[in-house]
Amino acid sequence: MRNFAVVLLVGVLFPCTAFGGEYPVDKGATMISGLFSVYNSGGDLYEDSRQNASTTFTFSPSVLTFVTPNFALGSQFSYAHISQGDRVETQLAIGPKVGYFSGDPDSKVYPFLVVGFSYLENSYGIAYYHYEYAYAARSKVTASGTRFFFSAGLSLMASSHLGIIWEVTYNIDRLKEGRYDRQSGRTFGTNIGLAGFLF
Repeated sequence: MRNFAVVLLVGVLFPCTAFGGEYPVDKGATMISGLFSVYNSGGDLYEDSRQNASTTFTFSPSVLTFVTPNFALGSQFSYAHISQGDRVETQLAIGPKVGYFSGDPDSKVYPFLVVGFSYLENSYGIAYYHYEYAYAARSKVTASGTRFFFSAGLSLMASSHLGIIWEVTYNIDRLKEGRYDRQSGRTFGTNIGLAGFLF
């Protein structure tokens, strides 16, 4: 599974595409984007037992190539860093996605819908102190699984080749820790970033 993830990562970071097309979402055009978000969650609902707030940073680069006007295939890599007190969590996800963009050569805004599937790996460490033997230690746990995601948003064209991306995303995650411990969860968030259109 990890070899598959490496191959997809190479496809994201080093696309081999013969650029074509006459406008951003035309057949043969390629979109290379990077989206990010940072947010802090506090209060009684989100703080842990020691009143530590949670801080999350995410970054998602991706590549989409338009195989027909408005319809694109590609891949995405996602990195998330979550910290709360002594707990630090890292999420890595990589996989294919498909997208549909609405618009024509004269459009200044391209609404879009994206659906994708990713291999997901989640790692976290917890620091603890053993009072009886008076030593500090840190344990690390890694879980792997899958993610289905759905995104909708807008590409606001700042120029003919540069877009400002805003999107909302819904993730459905399933993780397996060890042989039997399976967990699932859902997240909803918003991202902003930039996209370059090569055509």
